[in-house]
Amino acid sequence: SEEPLNVFDLIGAFQKMLHRKKLRLPLTASITKTEQSVGDKMSVIMSKLETCGGECEFHALFETETTAELVLTFLSLLELMKLQEVTVRQSNNFEELLISLIQGDV
Repeated sequence: SEEPLNVFDLIGAFQKMLHRKKLRLPLTASITKTEQSVGDKMSVIMSKLETCGGECEFHALFETETTAELVLTFLSLLELMKLQEVTVRQSNNFEELLISLIQGDV
């Protein structure tokens, strides 16, 4: 039975993803400055979820490799959860987290 997950489950998944990405990073990195806000990223996440039919896997939202952008995406996801725009669930322990749009009154 699927139950909504809490922020600690999300943090755990984020830490695992960061670790996996760190293992793939090159030894040198270039610094790029992006001026994207949490609000901008929230819109990107919502658009991606709509494109994916209202649901996608947690890792699919984190396609970028820069730590700053990963953190921005994570904070944006937390804000969407707080605003009850999305929900996070998991079918079974150790399976991929699923991010879903909460369908409001249209």
